[in-house]
Amino acid sequence: MSFWKDIALGQYIYRESPVHRLDPRVKILSFIMIWIGLFFLKGIFGLLSIGLLLFTVLFLSHIPGRIWLKSFLIFSWFFIFIVIAYGWNGFLGTGHSPTSLLTVGNSLWIGALVAMRWAVFIGFCFLLTMTTTPSDLMRSFQFLLHPLNKIRFPVHDLSFMAGLTLHFIPLMKVF
Repeated sequence: MSFWKDIALGQYIYRESPVHRLDPRVKILSFIMIWIGLFFLKGIFGLLSIGLLLFTVLFLSHIPGRIWLKSFLIFSWFFIFIVIAYGWNGFLGTGHSPTSLLTVGNSLWIGALVAMRWAVFIGFCFLLTMTTTPSDLMRSFQFLLHPLNKIRFPVHDLSFMAGLTLHFIPLMKVF
């Protein structure tokens, strides 16, 4: 299947870079803070600044842009679907009034912003998995979730399942 052949999610790509040398716990906590920040963004300028941060970190990671772009373009159907769904919702919500073009245009703009948020989120997911080994991610999840052991939350089991998932994503290409 050519679909799975091009996805680099879950694949560690070794490079000698400052991003690869960062502690995995710092990467995970930074990813979580960026993810939370994406929810609170209102306009395009904040989104563009986080997108610029993504491209800066990608440049610092020395991962070839073609690898990242090739795996990222597979999700383009998802982004197009979001924009179309928002536009269609705007069209249906107008009742076919004379101002419907303005409402549809506004809905398409909101859909484009939502699609760009998802694109930045997926970009950081790719960046996290491309610059950190699955075993380091698993150990970091376990370390960060360790305080939940006090309430008998199965931290070890959860981090083990996450690590297994990341280990077996590349095997999906074979089938």
